[in-house]
Amino acid sequence: MKQIIFIHLPKTAGTFLSRYVRKVKKSSIIYLGHLALTDFMLKNKLNNLDNYFVFGFVRNPWEWYISRYFWFCKKSVEEQGISKACDAGLSGDDFKQQTFREHILYGLNNPLVNNSFWLTNRYKEMFYYDNKLALDHVGKTETIYDDINYVLSVNGVKSKWKKYWNKNKHNKNKATNHNHYSHYYTDDLIDIIKEKDQEIIKQYNYKFERQ
Repeated sequence: MKQIIFIHLPKTAGTFLSRYVRKVKKSSIIYLGHLALTDFMLKNKLNNLDNYFVFGFVRNPWEWYISRYFWFCKKSVEEQGISKACDAGLSGDDFKQQTFREHILYGLNNPLVNNSFWLTNRYKEMFYYDNKLALDHVGKTETIYDDINYVLSVNGVKSKWKKYWNKNKHNKNKATNHNHYSHYYTDDLIDIIKEKDQEIIKQYNYKFERQ
């Protein structure tokens, strides 16, 4: 039986899943956290992944940026040289206030942050090996229950995923607290994400939906 590896692309319900993974009997799933697949292979001196079943998750890009933005607001962490805070949260001289619009335009107008700012680039950084997608399964946070069922079933792993889901599903999106993502987008911001993440949008059939 192959060992299963879960790669946690940021802001794709990975914290929720990591709690479950740690409960799986006999550690059937290896949790890499935010470690890129290439780094894992270099660390373990691997030339291929024949002995592993590797999976991860993606998320609607428009929703992904909102989730990340409000995570910055909540955590007030520093990334790319500036502290992120938001108009709905933190204030004070210690923080550089950024609205969501300013946040996206910052990424657009600063080429030096391009590699880590856009979802498609993070996706390729973490899931690709030798310039190709190297995962056996890429799930979507929108269908997370069925995707985990699939990963477990094809690998013959018995676990209490259904029980865990029923008990904890209400916590899946609790890392940040905000309105539906469409509330924060203007037409030009919609188009920016559509252009920057066109590969993921097309491959996983994502659409911008208003609520």
